[in-house]
This record gives sequence, C-alpha cells and structure tokens, in this order.
Amino acid sequence: MPEIDFDPIHKRASDTLEFDRLKLKKDERARIVLLEKPIFAYVHTLRAPKLVNGLPVKVEKESRKGGTYIDYDMDFVGRPLCFGDLGILADKGTDEQNCPACARSVKSEEIGAPERRFALNVIRYGMTRDGSLIKPFKCDCQVWPFTEGVFNRLINIAEEHGSLIGRDLILGPCTNEVFQKFEIQAGAQSLWQSTEDVKATVVSTYQENRIPELERACGRKAELKWMIKDLDTIAERWKTARGESDATASVGGFGDLDQGLADLLNTTPAAATATPASPAPVDMAALLNFTDTTPAEPTPPTSTTKPEPAAPTTTASGEPFDFGSILDGLA
Repeated sequence: MPEIDFDPIHKRASDTLEFDRLKLKKDERARIVLLEKPIFAYVHTLRAPKLVNGLPVKVEKESRKGGTYIDYDMDFVGRPLCFGDLGILADKGTDEQNCPACARSVKSEEIGAPERRFALNVIRYGMTRDGSLIKPFKCDCQVWPFTEGVFNRLINIAEEHGSLIGRDLILGPCTNEVFQKFEIQAGAQSLWQSTEDVKATVVSTYQENRIPELERACGRKAELKWMIKDLDTIAERWKTARGESDATASVGGFGDLDQGLADLLNTTPAAATATPASPAPVDMAALLNFTDTTPAEPTPPTSTTKPEPAAPTTTASGEPFDFGSILDGLA
C-alpha cells in the first residue's frame, strides 16, 4: 500500500461550502438582523424511494388537508444547481435543452421542476432567556438558506414595515426542527443600534465573517455526468419500487446516453452499424464511467440446438424582491 506524509501539498480541494447555518432547535427562538440582500439560484431537489432488501419502504404521511395517507418513504439524493439558462427558467420554468433534470421533469413525475432557493448572511444576536442582549454582548454571522415560501413571507413583512435591511426579525418558536418551520415577525426596534459598542460589534462581525459565495448554500454545483448518473439511479429505484425489472431505466430521461449527450451538445450521434468490419461508434458510456450494458458476443453452441438471442437492453429569471439599498454608514 502507498504511504503518504501529513503534508499540505497532499490536501485535495473540496467543493463543499462550509458555513455556520442559521438553524433553530425545537421550540427555540432567535433574533437576527439583515444587513444585505439575498441571492438566489435554481436547484433540483432529487429524491428516490427508499429500498430495504430490494423492497420499497412505505410510511404514513400527513396530507395538506389534515388527513393521512400511505406513500413511499424517500431518500434524499442531492440538491444540484440547475444547468438551465436563467432567462429561460424565469420564462418557462424549465430548460430542457441545457439541463437533463429539467428534461426529465417534463416527462416524468419522478423528477421535480427546478425551484428557486435563497441565501444571505445574517447576524444572530446573543440573547438571554428573557429576550435581552447578553452581557458582555456577542453575536454570530450565519448563513440563512430558505425556500420560495419563506421569501414570500419576507416580502409580506417588507410591504408592511418597509425595507428589511438593518431591521431585526424575530424567529420562532420552531415547530419542526427537521424542516425548520417557525414564525417570522418584524422586531419593534433594531437592537444592533442600541449602543455604539453593540453596533461596532455587529458591523465588525458581519464584515469579518460573511460568506461571499452563497450560491453553493442554495445547492451543489455538480458536473453534468454526475447529475445524469443521479437521475439514472433515481429511475432504477423507481423501477424496482414499482416491480418493473424487465428493462433498464433511461438515463436522465434522454433515452440512450449517446442520444442524450448529443441533444445537450446539439450534435448528431454516430450511427451504429451491424457490419462487424465497420468501426464501432464512440463509447460515451465508458467515457462517463457508466457500466457498459452491451450484450456480449454469444458463445458458439456445443449442441445442435440454436441458442435464444439475448434480449436487448434499453436503457428563472426575474430579479429577487428588492429589500432596499444596503444600509448606509454601517461603520
């Protein structure tokens, strides 16, 4: 086995964005102040049926009308950034020409259409149980990722109370820690301006600790081939869950992989030929590390019985709501 030294030169770069996320525990409350506008990105939330010993797991779920129903338990696969053009996504909601997940979403309910997710840096106050600032005062700069629903609630608050930049928001109590469900209200005052010392601490904490690259807080920046592989995994999971094991699922909703990549790249795939002496077409599946599903050449029979032939295998953009200009004179 090869050895390796504990040397910085052997570090590998990670695409994972490490940040302190704003997150409330069950029944917890928090008070924050917004000092910037949010960014947004279109993402696909990918999920697949959970399988145990090759069988789908079903659970009881709550309906929006208050009842319950039985449905598949779902595994979270990933939340990649959409490959679609922002203008096309804002106009149509999907961009099938540039994003394989979009193309799949218009053909199958297994993949959802892209959604906008938002993120911004916020200052979270250190608070006592009675709602006062802790002494000595301290605060944290945290990243708050949120959904379209939360964004609409913030718009409603802004319409009633004015610009949210520099305004305190009171969050909680949290009713669901997993899905981060809590009430959001505008504070009657902005505590960060209560004293010069508190103001200086808030401003310096924000300036020194804010995360500038917030897009990755909305979703993962994946390579095209890995998104297609995830889509293939989801398709296979659904086929297994439904008991459809007679064929291999299409990759990313494009049909075969060669044709799917050709559609994305606006090229014509090389035509396959049945003549053994002709050159074989480019094996795109091998290039993308997919398992070759081409049937092997049949072994010559040892009897007079003619072997059965192998069965073929088939395989957004309006700008976000203007919360107002960045607060002048933060320092």
